[in-house]
Amino acid sequence: MARSKVDQINDAFIKVLTKENSKQYGEYIKSINRELIKNVDTLTPDKVKSIIEGAKINIDDIALLFVIQNAILMIVGRKVARKKLDKSLLPILAILGIYSLKRPDRFVKKLVKITKGKGLNDNEKKAQAIIRGFKQDNEKVLKDARKVARKQLDISRLKSKTSRRMVRDLNEGIKEKKSIKQIKAELVRKYNKLSNVERTLDTELHAQSEFVRKEHSKAIGMTHKIWKTQQDARVRDTKFHTEVANKRVPIDSDFRAGGLRAEHPGDTQLPPSDRIRCRCYLIYE
Repeated sequence: MARSKVDQINDAFIKVLTKENSKQYGEYIKSINRELIKNVDTLTPDKVKSIIEGAKINIDDIALLFVIQNAILMIVGRKVARKKLDKSLLPILAILGIYSLKRPDRFVKKLVKITKGKGLNDNEKKAQAIIRGFKQDNEKVLKDARKVARKQLDISRLKSKTSRRMVRDLNEGIKEKKSIKQIKAELVRKYNKLSNVERTLDTELHAQSEFVRKEHSKAIGMTHKIWKTQQDARVRDTKFHTEVANKRVPIDSDFRAGGLRAEHPGDTQLPPSDRIRCRCYLIYE
């Protein structure tokens, strides 16, 4: 089945933003891992929580891009009729009038460049002014979105099994009579490996996208959400994914299938087989 334009745009946002923010989010994840490793022999739940909540990360720009993503998906997916288009979405309609969506990856990269505001041509400066106005008009939504995204980011890190696995590996190393210095060096190699960090980053950004998009959708009156897959050969063949595809539920409800439940793709309630690097997304109406 051919992928829809909405599928392609959603996929492009996650792929491009993962790459564009890999350094910032990678350092955030690595800084937490470094602190966990440094304190691995004295970790307690409270200490883990303190380390995670103390990690620094700026999510302002990415929250704005996720709200823009949501507006584009609504317009392109025709979940908001053009004649009844919420006035808060009009600036994004103007952006779509300036740039083509024929190459979604290129379009998202252009948006990222514009929000960064460096080396812009005249057309990009015009788009920057439009986005600046959109940001001001949606400041409350963005404030709430940033808050919930940061809160959920902390929760997902707290729920990760990294700290428990580190303690397990520490105990194994002690049994093997390795020195603490040697054990910690091995933990750094294992848990701060680039491929592992990138996998985590992809999953975290996907979940944040859904948190932010939900806040924006509620703000403009959306009441329901629909679970969408990418409709290609890479969609995972699990009972949960098969049963929730195209399911519609109230906006604050969970999707339920196969004995599992989730508010959105990437939800920490899901097992890794249904959460890690999931490419599904929600449509709001």
